[in-house]
Amino acid sequence: MSINTIDPRRVPTLSEDAWVTDAKQKSDYLMAHFFLSDYSQTQLYLGEVASMAWVIQAAQGDMGRTVTLLRQTLQTYFGRYFDDIVVDVVDQTPVDSSAAELVLYLAFKDVQTGTTFTMNEILRERNGVFSRIASINNTGT
Repeated sequence: MSINTIDPRRVPTLSEDAWVTDAKQKSDYLMAHFFLSDYSQTQLYLGEVASMAWVIQAAQGDMGRTVTLLRQTLQTYFGRYFDDIVVDVVDQTPVDSSAAELVLYLAFKDVQTGTTFTMNEILRERNGVFSRIASINNTGT
C-alpha cells in the first residue's frame, strides 16, 4: 500500500491490533484514549489531544460547562474518524450527591460501510478496551 492510499481515519494503537479500521473497535479505542490521555502529552499536537481530565479541569466544577466541553470535545474527536456524529451529554447528578453522574449518547456513521453505530450498542456488545478501563476505574478490577 502506498503512502497515498493510507486511510487517514485509522486509529493507531500500541497493541497487537496496530492500525484499527473496524468501526466498533475504533470507537472502543477512541473512548479509552479519551479517558486516559493527557491534554498536554505532546508538543506536536498541542491543544489537539482530546482528554476527559482536561474537560473536568477546564470546567472547574461548573457542570453546565462540563457538559458543553464534553459534547464539543467528543464531537471534534470522533469527527476525525467518523461521519454524521451526534453527541449528547445529560447531567443526571442527584441533588445531594458528591459524585457527578453524566449520561453520554454518541452515534456516528462508518464511512466505509455507511452503517450507523451508537456507543451504547458497542459497549453492550463488546468487552473491549474501554470496558476494561471503565471497570478498573470504577471497581479496581
